[in-house]
Amino acid sequence: MPFATSAEWIKCGRLKVRKSRVEGLGQVPLNVLQMTGAGAYITGATVLKRKEGHMELGMIGLGRMGTNMVRRLLRAGHQCVVYDIHSEAVQALAKDGAVGATSLEDLTKKLKMPRAIWMMVPAAGVDPTLQTLIPLLERDDVVIDGGNSYYHDDIRRASELRPKGIHYVDAGTSGGV
Repeated sequence: MPFATSAEWIKCGRLKVRKSRVEGLGQVPLNVLQMTGAGAYITGATVLKRKEGHMELGMIGLGRMGTNMVRRLLRAGHQCVVYDIHSEAVQALAKDGAVGATSLEDLTKKLKMPRAIWMMVPAAGVDPTLQTLIPLLERDDVVIDGGNSYYHDDIRRASELRPKGIHYVDAGTSGGV
């Protein structure tokens, strides 16, 4: 019976769990993988080799939430291109493995198309950031607003970007880090 190693992914249906995240189990037969915490069993699982070129994401706004989101993404093997008006925040994440950008233009140039760019800026900073960012984007790029914007503003922004073929996602993020 095959076993999962720490560099492999366990998949059952639509659920993927990195084996190294399942703590204290050692080698577990793939057809009976106990998930820690939930105590559930995944049966009939298959092994997926970790793929090169995980998700690539641009992150604008490196406050507490933006920084911690990037760190978690990096730990999961994703590539992040980061920008903040405070260069010290960019430099700190570059030491952790992120790709630093010196401007919004630099950020868009460092991302492969179609680009996914997550903004973690205060609600009052979304429109000014978009005014600079949108001319740098192209059809099929995605902008994700992770701030606490008023939903009517997000509806307006999505409507303004739709004719340009730029996708806008309102994904308000709140809470601790």
